[in-house]
Amino acid sequence: MTTAAASAATGRASAGPLAGVEPLWSLGLALVVVLLVVGWWWADRVDAATRRRAAALPRGDPAPAPPPPPGDRVLVDPPMVENDPVTTATSGSAVVPLRDWLVHFHPAAGNVWSEVTSEFCGAAMRDPRIAGYFRGADPTALQNHSLAVLITVTGGGVTVDMLRRLRDQHADVRDEHGEPISRADLDRAARILVEVLRSKAVPQATLDQVDVVLARLTDAIAPAR
Repeated sequence: MTTAAASAATGRASAGPLAGVEPLWSLGLALVVVLLVVGWWWADRVDAATRRRAAALPRGDPAPAPPPPPGDRVLVDPPMVENDPVTTATSGSAVVPLRDWLVHFHPAAGNVWSEVTSEFCGAAMRDPRIAGYFRGADPTALQNHSLAVLITVTGGGVTVDMLRRLRDQHADVRDEHGEPISRADLDRAARILVEVLRSKAVPQATLDQVDVVLARLTDAIAPAR
């Protein structure tokens, strides 16, 4: 056997069973990289469609308004907001209830719903006419009541059962002079809420719908005489 032939045989012997493994390893590594890139691209597309929804209710925020009980009748739909084209494309929703817009789709991308509830409750309690009805009230119970009304106004709409419950809850409420809740003071509270919503860039068309909801609540709590 010549020296060249011996070298070739030695080379084949040393390669042995690993011959051809390196090309296969390179091909497998390339396939993994391709799969990772495709997976990242797909996840990014899904995330883009749900990014605005990902700003879920902050911890401690009240749950979304429940649907009306079976058999209950909706009298006034909740105020709605038109999403901007970008939000419509990413969320799939062109029009959403006001509360959903404040929680998930507001351009400020912050906890605007929490700001509305805090600012409304604070401003209402600083008004001496309104605060006079709630002297001595438990702060937690008062806040829960205010949140329930706000959820109704911004997200739940007005139903027959809800109006009945509001009438019952306010029937015995009196001011410091022993007088029941007046329409004038309900209008004061309504103006406070509308101005808070206006300060959060709620569109005028939506504020007009809020006025309709508030008018039905006022009629239920303090009917015109």
